[in-house]
Amino acid sequence: MSKLTRKVLALLSCVLAAAVFFSSAAYAAGDLDLTKKSSLTVRYAYEGEPVAGADFRLYQVASMNADVSFTLTPAFSGYPVSTAGLTREGWQDLAATLDGYVRRDGLTPVASGRTDSAGDLAFSQTFAPGLYLLLGDSVVIEDYVYTSAPSILVLPERASDDMWLWNYEAEARPKAERAEAYERLTRRVLKVWEDTGMETQRPQEITVQLLRDGAVEDTVTLNAANSWRHEWTDLSARYAWTVVETDIPVGYTVKNELQGITFTVTNTAAPCEIDPPLRKIVSGDTPATPAIFRFVMEAVSNTAGFETADIPMPEGAEDGRIIKDVLGGGEYEFGIIKYLRPGTYVYRVYEVNTGSAGYTYDNSEYTITCVVTEENNRLSAVTTVSNGGREVDGIVFDNPYKKTDTPPKTPPKTPPTIPKTGQLWWPVPVLLIAGLLLLCAGFARRRTDRRGN
Repeated sequence: MSKLTRKVLALLSCVLAAAVFFSSAAYAAGDLDLTKKSSLTVRYAYEGEPVAGADFRLYQVASMNADVSFTLTPAFSGYPVSTAGLTREGWQDLAATLDGYVRRDGLTPVASGRTDSAGDLAFSQTFAPGLYLLLGDSVVIEDYVYTSAPSILVLPERASDDMWLWNYEAEARPKAERAEAYERLTRRVLKVWEDTGMETQRPQEITVQLLRDGAVEDTVTLNAANSWRHEWTDLSARYAWTVVETDIPVGYTVKNELQGITFTVTNTAAPCEIDPPLRKIVSGDTPATPAIFRFVMEAVSNTAGFETADIPMPEGAEDGRIIKDVLGGGEYEFGIIKYLRPGTYVYRVYEVNTGSAGYTYDNSEYTITCVVTEENNRLSAVTTVSNGGREVDGIVFDNPYKKTDTPPKTPPKTPPTIPKTGQLWWPVPVLLIAGLLLLCAGFARRRTDRRGN
């Protein structure tokens, strides 16, 4: 057999092998098939040893879209969580956050089962493309209790990071932790706020529940007085302990993560925003150099419970007032206003007469009314602008300019010399007279000398 023939046969063998691989029922390359369902097998072990008799439940958190984005299912849409732009750590935090709420609220799983002697659980159902939450209950084996970390799964799963390859026969390997069954535990909770610049809009306190296998064991209030933290001691290791925040503040998302013995509950601001534009027109003649114009926005009222000085305003405002200086005509902005509370917010905007020569100032006063509403813990804003009680399209100030006639400049006259303050002039005439007298005396003496000769 020639070398060329052997190479051709080897190439054909590779092609046939690849064809068999990619025709497998488990894998599909290219575009995601949203009509195809996936199977799921759970393999549960601790340090390589199978954990038998552990109960697991599977919940569909979100459906998958063609662009591999997710839409929360009705059962989960009421929880203020986000699936956008999450990293690996973000998915873990999402699982930990939903763990407590699902257990507490008793949501119905789409599938459930128990691991066999090999630590395996093959769900009999198949599952539509989407985002799933896998939760396991603690199980006691001899003198040890095994607990499973909650997991977020994407079905179908990506078979490789390097290829657009989807695996429709997925496997999950949840992390197992082991503790002595008689051990007593300590758990802490710490509240963290991520709302820089909006601190005045956060609530004064929040409520956290400690859950034992999903049932409420204790309820505590966190606030500035206790440094937004609490500690529980003497907890049995036989149970799964989690915490949840009740009545999550409107305009915030929640994230719950366990680090060591501390649950960190983070509320991140997710405000709605407005940025009303301001337009400045300079009509009439064209000025040689543009003038500086000054505008003021002031907070007037609100129905959200803020004091006037604390009403949301653009960055840089003080006591509910912000000043904007602009150079010449054009489009300008006071800045973004962020809202974390539903309500109606009212502002007024006007121009300050700075007295620039040749300009006629606009005396208009505009009213901005922003109505913020909430649905499923998400905020939206609708803004209207009015002038003199009449709704208008926007804030526009018009300053006509007229050149002023400047008379020709006349060279200044040279002022007469005047004595400086404190200068003495009286010796001048005295010395002049004395000089004249000496001169006359000199002449007289000269004539006398001539007569004597």
